[in-house]
Amino acid sequence: MAKTCTLDVDGDEKNNPQMSDLLSALEKQNEFFIVSRSDSSYLQGTRNSGKLTLEYQFGDDVKNHMEIDQEVADADAMTMLLQYTKGDDTWKQEYKWKGQTFIEPPAQKKQRC
Repeated sequence: MAKTCTLDVDGDEKNNPQMSDLLSALEKQNEFFIVSRSDSSYLQGTRNSGKLTLEYQFGDDVKNHMEIDQEVADADAMTMLLQYTKGDDTWKQEYKWKGQTFIEPPAQKKQRC
């Protein structure tokens, strides 16, 4: 059974996007799109100067935010989006991803009176 997804293209949301909706989002220049299954699971991207950047998040921890680490053809990106909307996560293993670097704030020393 397919999972319920939402497509957001620069604030314009659509529930259960169709292939044509995903293709339109993928082709737009300088606009940001997010396909999400929940508040903590999404696949997102943007195209600037023709270059497509893709990222995904799984789980509530921001350390689970990954960015694609290779060039991806539009047809491959479309395959990823379609698989994601169907609940199929095999696309994660088919491409190189790198984790985002997050800096932990230093632990604060407790001050004594």
